[in-house]
Amino acid sequence: MIVSRNKKGIIILFFLCIWIIKPALSLGSGDDTGKRPNLLIIMTDQQRFDALSYAGNTILKTPNMDRIANEGVWFKNAHTPCAVCVPARASIFTGHTVENTRVVNNGAAYDTKTPGIMTMKTYDGKIYNNAVTATKTTELGPSMRKDYLNFLDPLLPVRNLQEGEFYDTYTLRADLASRGKDTSENPGQGDIHGITSIPADYHVSAHEAGETLKALERLKDSTFSLTCSFHHPQPPFLAVEEYVNMFPPDSMPLPESINDDMSNSPYKFIKDNLSPLYSDPEKIKYFISEYYALVKEIDDRVGAILDKLDNLGLTENTLVIFMSDHGEMMGAHGMRSKNMFYEESSHIPLMIRFPGRIEPGIKVDSYISLTNVFATIFDYLEMPEQASDGFSLRGLIEGTDKKNGKYLVTEWLSSLKTKPSHMVLKEGWKLMIPDSSSTKVMKALYNLNEDPYEMNNLLGNNPEAYKYESKVAELEYCFIEWLMKSRGIPLPTSGIGLSQYDKEVRVYPNPASGRISIRVAEAQLPANIELLSMDGRLVLKERIYSEYTSLNIQDLIPGMYFHTITDADRFVNTGKLWIK
Repeated sequence: MIVSRNKKGIIILFFLCIWIIKPALSLGSGDDTGKRPNLLIIMTDQQRFDALSYAGNTILKTPNMDRIANEGVWFKNAHTPCAVCVPARASIFTGHTVENTRVVNNGAAYDTKTPGIMTMKTYDGKIYNNAVTATKTTELGPSMRKDYLNFLDPLLPVRNLQEGEFYDTYTLRADLASRGKDTSENPGQGDIHGITSIPADYHVSAHEAGETLKALERLKDSTFSLTCSFHHPQPPFLAVEEYVNMFPPDSMPLPESINDDMSNSPYKFIKDNLSPLYSDPEKIKYFISEYYALVKEIDDRVGAILDKLDNLGLTENTLVIFMSDHGEMMGAHGMRSKNMFYEESSHIPLMIRFPGRIEPGIKVDSYISLTNVFATIFDYLEMPEQASDGFSLRGLIEGTDKKNGKYLVTEWLSSLKTKPSHMVLKEGWKLMIPDSSSTKVMKALYNLNEDPYEMNNLLGNNPEAYKYESKVAELEYCFIEWLMKSRGIPLPTSGIGLSQYDKEVRVYPNPASGRISIRVAEAQLPANIELLSMDGRLVLKERIYSEYTSLNIQDLIPGMYFHTITDADRFVNTGKLWIK
């Protein structure tokens, strides 16, 4: 998808649905001066962080995506704000968290009754400034893929299936090979894979890149904002034969966690992400082959786009951002698709290039959410700052920001009966939190420094879970802090409760676990905390030995309480705490 800029300013519009294959829009001729910087966003759908040779993949070579990183900055620890298409793109589009957009699933993009920022007048789901497209579409929705079908139909009419073939659910064209498939299967979209009958020059990635090249040529003398949003490597995994042949299935490495029994996993109750095809070591290698083929083709198309910038003399004055909305499980833990907090689903590629403003070869280790892209664009293009829940990445790129990027929070506010709702990641420790203390979904803690494939949940039925109480409290504190910063709506256990005295002590009710989270400055440890009812009755007393502590309040009746904290019998802090 492509959007250009007119004289009234930049409009950055991401299509908010997995259906959309629409590659090109134009919003007028652009600013005639050509003096302001240009913006080019290149986005893939469902590309995980390690589907990139720059990230260490030795089988999949992506020299053109790597080129953006080599000539700019690569964010090693970038994550999606929500690991599904529409919520992620809504957060990127607005710079707001899912808590505030209230776009919690793909269907919410078309629900005008959805409460939240996406229903505000400035985000009304329209294409701005009378955009002209091939289908004259002015609403965001599945019909926008018709542009690609209108291109394809005269060139490659739909034909009847032959034995062993399946239809591509997007184009209704056939695949050509039953690569590792049981032809008796009736597969869903995520299970369709093979070699497409569509020639390379007509494939959707070629079409999307081609429309981008045309737009660059058309707008070369203008100041523009363009977005090329590739449909792949999202399923169906039907790739062009010449690319599939680059990745022999027998050479594809199996996921390290494919045999995870999930007995102590927060996702042990899920069904929608499980598939016998993705947990079968003999079949998953075919999916990986085709997934890599789709990424490899996109990489070639990205190279053509970057070369076009060079040939038109636009490279030096164009901010280029490459990212994906979320990842793909691809057999990890025996699962498919996305909407997980596991690395394969949440961790994504993010690279930015801006010659003369960003030094080449920078690597940022800080924890980054794509929610921050919004503020970053306005910063580098020297546009007036817009309200958002994110922050500009420029300070981290230039090494001047010592405050942000220490941790991140991602969200999943759908399917809460079977999946955790939030994930906190800090210093290689990942905490997955259910939305309620009464849910059957277990809390999970992973030490990615020692367990990169997330096979060992240190909580749940781990008999030594008590050893990690301090780490859990630390990450829960980050979560509460994030909720307050983003003005998120507290979850069921409690309302907002914050008490500070000289900013040395902070006490929060924990919305997900029926506990209160406490942070005490190390200089004041050990300390005592007392919780008193409104009539002065002592209901809880604990000794605190670590900076981060979490105390159980599930047995307390709802109401107002006082808390006091003392350090060696010296008064430190007092305040009120409301427990729902």
